[in-house]
Amino acid sequence: MKLLFGVLATGGLASWFAINSYRPLDQTLAYALLGVTLLAGVAVLGWAAKYDNADDSDSYAPKPRYIAVSSVLWLFALAVFLNALLDRSAPAQHPTTVVSKREGTFGQSVTVNSWRQGRRVESIPVDSRIYPKLPESGSIVVSVKPGLLGIPWVSGFEHVYRLNLRNK
Repeated sequence: MKLLFGVLATGGLASWFAINSYRPLDQTLAYALLGVTLLAGVAVLGWAAKYDNADDSDSYAPKPRYIAVSSVLWLFALAVFLNALLDRSAPAQHPTTVVSKREGTFGQSVTVNSWRQGRRVESIPVDSRIYPKLPESGSIVVSVKPGLLGIPWVSGFEHVYRLNLRNK
């Protein structure tokens, strides 16, 4: 059973790496899904280790249902990687305005006016290499790809420079 806990934990790390490498547009939802799945997996495997002694076989192999529980986060990581790596579509360019930039405990993010229906702002986590290059306020273009599996992900940012030319 300890091996299954290890598989679950490394699957959680692989999922975290996948989410940080190919940032889904709704990254907060992805992290919430990761956390809930990790806690549920630990609860199921913990319960199994303590109470599920009714094994009729002479095998030391864990039951398939517990193998499935410990593998769910690996499948989640694989889905996030494949969604981005095999996505050959052109990115949609969304011109928007930066509302704020924020550095927090878990990384940096930029908040922009939303281009999606029913949303006022989008909080998009950004890589530490990109964060200093984004303006504190002003216009940017957010590139979003739809993803092979239908999970939209942020593929890039562009700073929009406006020239202030006066005609005399």
